[in-house]
Amino acid sequence: ITNEYKKYLSSFSYISCREKSGCDILCSCLKKSVTQVLDPTLLIKAEDWRKIEVVPRTGQFVLCYLLGNRSTIVEFAKRIADKKGLPLVLVTIESDIIEKYHRFVTNGIGPLELLGLIDKCDTCITDSFHGTAFSVIFHKPVFVFNRHRHKVNSRMESLLTAFDLKDCLLDSEEKKIVAIDKQFDWKTVDKNKEELLKKSIE
Repeated sequence: ITNEYKKYLSSFSYISCREKSGCDILCSCLKKSVTQVLDPTLLIKAEDWRKIEVVPRTGQFVLCYLLGNRSTIVEFAKRIADKKGLPLVLVTIESDIIEKYHRFVTNGIGPLELLGLIDKCDTCITDSFHGTAFSVIFHKPVFVFNRHRHKVNSRMESLLTAFDLKDCLLDSEEKKIVAIDKQFDWKTVDKNKEELLKKSIE
């Protein structure tokens, strides 16, 4: 496979990749520089995303947006919601999670409604890359879990590392305890984002 990559990619004058791990693999394979760039969602400003979002509810709430079926993520979200004294809104299509936590589930959520929920929530707990990305775009405190218990999502890890938010990837009980009181430095996040933005659009 490596030889096939070399054959077809060696003629490219410029190569970029979204994940740091992908950059490292390609650099090693091709023996040339590969630039890490932003996911396309992060190339668009928050105010432009707000032009198309749909806000399905009012008031403050904690959002839990799940693609996987780990109930431990919902339990953490409940802890955050209880600590803040806010209702929990759960968005998922996993039947096991819906059955167990049906009183928190919000139905009828499409892409535009999801944008609105992330934009208006107090805090977002998610195992989704785009849930994480839009939380960063909208400056929402975000806590991220791997979708599978023992498998690190390289996209998520690359994104959080790029914005100095790697401690928001909660892959241990110790991190969960500390996370509850985390303060987010959005100035640093935006500075890192601007630097990557320049590389991404060059």
